[in-house]
Amino acid sequence: NMNKIYLFFFLISLNFSVAQDGTIDASFNTNVNAVIDSGTASVIVQQPDGKILVGGGFSISGSIRSIIRLNIDGTIDNSFGIVRLEAWVSSNTFHFGRSLVRSIALQPDGKIIIGGTFSSYNDTITSPCLIRLNSDGSYDNTFNNLGFQFPYTGGVNKVLLQNDKIIIGGRFSKYGDTWCRHIIRLNLDGSLDNTFFSGYLLNYEDSVDTIIQKSDNSLLLSFDAEGSYPNNIYHLDSEGYFQNSFWGFNYGSIRSIIEQFDGKVICGGFFKFQEVFDGAFFDIKGIVRLRNDYNPDLSYSTNIGIDNSGTVVSIMQQPDGKIVLFGNFTQYNGVIVNRIVRLNIDGSIDNSFNSAGVGFGSLMGYYIDGCILKQSDGKILVGGDFTTYNNTPVKGIVRLNNSSVLSNSDFSKSKISLYP
Repeated sequence: NMNKIYLFFFLISLNFSVAQDGTIDASFNTNVNAVIDSGTASVIVQQPDGKILVGGGFSISGSIRSIIRLNIDGTIDNSFGIVRLEAWVSSNTFHFGRSLVRSIALQPDGKIIIGGTFSSYNDTITSPCLIRLNSDGSYDNTFNNLGFQFPYTGGVNKVLLQNDKIIIGGRFSKYGDTWCRHIIRLNLDGSLDNTFFSGYLLNYEDSVDTIIQKSDNSLLLSFDAEGSYPNNIYHLDSEGYFQNSFWGFNYGSIRSIIEQFDGKVICGGFFKFQEVFDGAFFDIKGIVRLRNDYNPDLSYSTNIGIDNSGTVVSIMQQPDGKIVLFGNFTQYNGVIVNRIVRLNIDGSIDNSFNSAGVGFGSLMGYYIDGCILKQSDGKILVGGDFTTYNNTPVKGIVRLNNSSVLSNSDFSKSKISLYP
């Protein structure tokens, strides 16, 4: 009857009217944007209860803060204590524009491990660059952090939980009195895990930028090879033993790595890649997909990648295999995208994402930090040092609608049953 027909077309229209992916989620508290005066939200982690940890270096109502916790609607969770981390100071200087908090790992018991470039917690001196907080933001005195030492500009760039162990990557030469080079594994109490073989794969001048654990439990790490050619990715087994490497970037660094569902790896950052593979000249910037043998995947439609001076800071993968890139770039394959773009599985632009918007306002600097995170409900949280999105004022953090979990082709294949 006619009622069923009307209902059918109403349901079909929902697939298109609701799926305005990439637009601002108005249900996310805009007052957060009013109180973040300045600075960068560089790390976002969602807790199992839906609350949101935001780390970086920013000012809130004139007060310097390093971590805040938000409720699911974006309001500030006042049950989480004030956390102010201050920078480690020496004759060396940190990369300009990088945040004090660079990585957050959430333990199953709710405790929070923080890595970055700091040496004090709320005006109390701590061991440099790594601390653990209790779930309410208070300092966890049971974490026996021995502290890092640096012959060069240093810090912790990545904290990764590996079952009941903690993998740390960054730029350091000692943990306590033990010599190491930029990657170590700790026990949950902060003591060094001597069963992890980090070896001496890296030079003293290098820096581990990021680490991921693959589906087979092996590790991929990217490092910035200061003063040597080229920058690189190392593949380690779960215990730190070298498996493979990928060479070929002309300059720059890899800022983000994800493993796709088929096992291929996508890398984003500030780099240029020019090589001949399989008889074809490969010339891309800022993003590349690697096959399982860690050579470039020529079937991925990056063409020329992002603009010359751009950086892909963070990559997020959706359940349907599409990925969202965020960073300091304005173009992708020659198309204006303004610092955020969603790609189809083949690497082409998904034009259904923020199709009528202009993206983010300007970001500052090569080393700018930022992040993009898919919430448990599919919506997208973006953190950075931006002040506008689609010409709407936002400061440091914004949540975007993202209702499209299945593609339209998947939706059309689904069975729709109408009942009286």
